Amino acid sequence: MSIKKMLTVIAASAACVAALSVTAGANCLMEAKDPDRALTSSSSIWQLRIYNDPAKNDEFVYQVENNVDYSKITGVKFIVTVPEKDSDGADGNRDFWDGGTGGGVVFSVSGGDIEQETDAWDTYHWPSRQFWGVYDEALEIFTDPNKEDGENGKKDISYEKVSDYTYQLIANDFVNPLANGDAKDIGCMQVCLQEWGSSIAQMEVLKCEVLDEAGNALLTFDGNGKLIEGSDGSDNVSAECLTEAMADGTLKVTGYTGTPVDLEIPEAINGKKVTQIDKDAFSNCSTLRSVTIPDSVTKIDVRAFMNCKKLESVKIPSGVTQIGAGAFAGCSALKSVNIPDSVTKIGNEAFSRCTSLKNVKIGNGVKEIGQYAFDVCRSLKSVIIPSGVKNIGEAAFGFARMYGNVEGFKIYCYSGTAGEKYAKNNKLTYELLPAKVTGAKLGGRAADALRINWTKNASADGYIVEMYQGGKWVRVAKITSNSTTTFRKAGLKASTVYKFRVKAYKMCGTTAVYSAYSTTVTARTNPSVIKDAKLGGRAADALRINWTKNASADGYIIEMYQGNKWVRVGKITNNSTTTFRKAGLKASTVYKFRVRAYKMSGSTALYGNYSATVTARTNPSVMKGVKIAGKAKDALRVNWTKNTSAQGYIVEMYKGGKWVRAAKITNGNTTTFRKAGLAKNTTYKFRVKAYYMSGKTALYGNYGSVSGKTLAK
Repeated sequence: MSIKKMLTVIAASAACVAALSVTAGANCLMEAKDPDRALTSSSSIWQLRIYNDPAKNDEFVYQVENNVDYSKITGVKFIVTVPEKDSDGADGNRDFWDGGTGGGVVFSVSGGDIEQETDAWDTYHWPSRQFWGVYDEALEIFTDPNKEDGENGKKDISYEKVSDYTYQLIANDFVNPLANGDAKDIGCMQVCLQEWGSSIAQMEVLKCEVLDEAGNALLTFDGNGKLIEGSDGSDNVSAECLTEAMADGTLKVTGYTGTPVDLEIPEAINGKKVTQIDKDAFSNCSTLRSVTIPDSVTKIDVRAFMNCKKLESVKIPSGVTQIGAGAFAGCSALKSVNIPDSVTKIGNEAFSRCTSLKNVKIGNGVKEIGQYAFDVCRSLKSVIIPSGVKNIGEAAFGFARMYGNVEGFKIYCYSGTAGEKYAKNNKLTYELLPAKVTGAKLGGRAADALRINWTKNASADGYIVEMYQGGKWVRVAKITSNSTTTFRKAGLKASTVYKFRVKAYKMCGTTAVYSAYSTTVTARTNPSVIKDAKLGGRAADALRINWTKNASADGYIIEMYQGNKWVRVGKITNNSTTTFRKAGLKASTVYKFRVRAYKMSGSTALYGNYSATVTARTNPSVMKGVKIAGKAKDALRVNWTKNTSAQGYIVEMYKGGKWVRAAKITNGNTTTFRKAGLAKNTTYKFRVKAYYMSGKTALYGNYGSVSGKTLAK
């Protein structure tokens, strides 16, 4: 069965009129389709009937459909308007109750066999309870709606002014027959609102809400008696924001049409940016469950969402700077709120009477918190007050007016701040948060890592270390001991700048509370290590070192080991130059070299790790004193000066168009060689080079040359 058939607003029958003891012949203007929602002083009735389902054995007990359990209905609320002038044309309707206003909210229960959507009644169970707010001499009833004159000293009807000429009327202490077992064989439960015989010319119904025990609307009907789609818990509800242009060309939201439930306010409407939620824009919206405010909004004005009793969540964007007085007051279903850092002021009573509010995060930009800002937030057991708050108004936190202090409430704040002062002045329990982390600095660096150090924070349980990457701060470490005051971040890129910051934390039960951040530590990693360093060439007096280009470097430093220490022998300022020749060395001598990259960070040079050490020996020196020392008709003798850098010598003769080894002399003291078997009277060429064995490798010096002619006889 559909909800539209289950719940129908119909015209009151003559039997209903009689049952209500109203003037005979009164017009009942409400009909099933498109009824007139105006109630006149000629005794009109706005009537709601909730029918039983005949398919369920005529038992109207705990029926649940479209997320509504009808047994939970315990009350009803009407939103009505009255005209500016009374029936005599005089002003006077600004005050709903004037001692002469007739009308009442009446509950009655009728039963028996009922054919739905007709007025055919077999039997009746007349009202066991009626709720009045009337002045009627014939009935001898004189009741002020807002006084305790009902059963058990309770108010029968209470009313509250919503705005000029607009009131909400609530019937109290209604006993639902579905809940107490009186509903067997009941065919219909009906709710009526009637106005008659008063000075009010006409009362218009804007909305009717069927309430549960907590005052939440289970179902909502418009003034024409139609069930508002989505008021039964569904989400697909259409709503539009009403706006007004401001002097700067932007828009402020002034109200709405439709029935918002999960509302996303657009950032722009017709190309104009929405920058403000105006006063009272959504106040008393009974269907609003969640609202997302766009980033373009900078101000939430006074009472903007006041008394939105179904509002459970709200997203306040980071552009908002002010939250006006009473902006969310009376949002009794609101569970949590995150006030961004952009907000500087929270107005008086901004979140007062948010009785379900359990979690509040106040942004670091807030400077002022108005009086009673979170008054009567009985579910809010703790709050963290940032160090930047300068003023906190009277009873802003921890109080519930007539209920006294909020039991178990605790303030977390920083030493010497407005938060601590407020807690002390109001004798509230408080705990100091960790102080700001100090002494943060660079503790060490490598090509792929940076180390951050800081001073121990005695009031902390530990620390959070964050690194800036990808355009935002990201947690890179949680340190659970406050004695550990260092952190090394590895896996970084060489010669790259990184930023770090540290905050202390303290566990308060299961909640972590944090200090302010340390100063930011900005540091560059070192260049990477030099690779592929090797010998590139050698001579008797020089060695050449080569290596692979280092893209993270500005240049290179070359060092040579001499005098039992490493000594810089070269600085290359272009990272594309990957070779260095060291001259002026001794022949046949072993030398060691190493290379490291450098990168200039401002005026500071940062160095990478050294390359592997390149160890190499120079060649023997050039041969000197080579000459022909003796001749025969078949032989020539070659002499040379002893080469102290040599282990031996290689003697070569030019023969057949090329140089051919003639002898290898393995003793460095032997400085002569005789070549026999030559032709007489013939010229021959000889050359000599020294050699030195470096391990298994022979190193050779440069040649010394000579030519000579054998004798003719």
